Amino acid sequence: CRLMTTTLCSESERVDRSVFEAMEEFEFDEFGSTMVMCVMRNVKNMKEVVKSLRSGVVYASLLKANIVPDAFLLRAATFKALQLQQRNEMKTKTIFSEILYNLYPRKQISQAFVDVGAGKKDRDIIVIAIRDGNGEDGMSGVLDLVEGDVVSVNTLNGSWDRDEMEKVYGINSANKTTEDIVLDISTVLTKKWI
Repeated sequence: CRLMTTTLCSESERVDRSVFEAMEEFEFDEFGSTMVMCVMRNVKNMKEVVKSLRSGVVYASLLKANIVPDAFLLRAATFKALQLQQRNEMKTKTIFSEILYNLYPRKQISQAFVDVGAGKKDRDIIVIAIRDGNGEDGMSGVLDLVEGDVVSVNTLNGSWDRDEMEKVYGINSANKTTEDIVLDISTVLTKKWI
């Protein structure tokens, strides 16, 4: 695995360069796939986005940004989803729903979509797309659809909702650093993965 700098590609040249500077790529050599992710703030058309997601038009994971304190958790959930896909052991229908499900601490798939997946009322979301060996991913389709500001994944640190995060993950985050909270959430998720 390795973190990469995002570069413009022909598929995405129509999108403003600043958008790509805000994206983060993480290459999973062992699976021949690259995770492409960004945060979108002030999304104005989530109702339309959710409808497109449910109808299969969007090829990405769309997650609530207010419950993820660090991109490490996103990379770990994506790694686990790619691993399960390779083994034909996914619990959900797509790699994108598997990423979402891997960020949920319990086993109820439908509740994972409610608690972790971006909903109609969310204004800040995380977008994760997977680029396969052919160099194709669903990020440009998401960027064309979603009306919002693309910002760096680094903005997650410190912008999460403590109460909502505690409710979803069942942790106590009082007087803890972001690193300690990430460790607590990782521990909760790892117990589910085993």
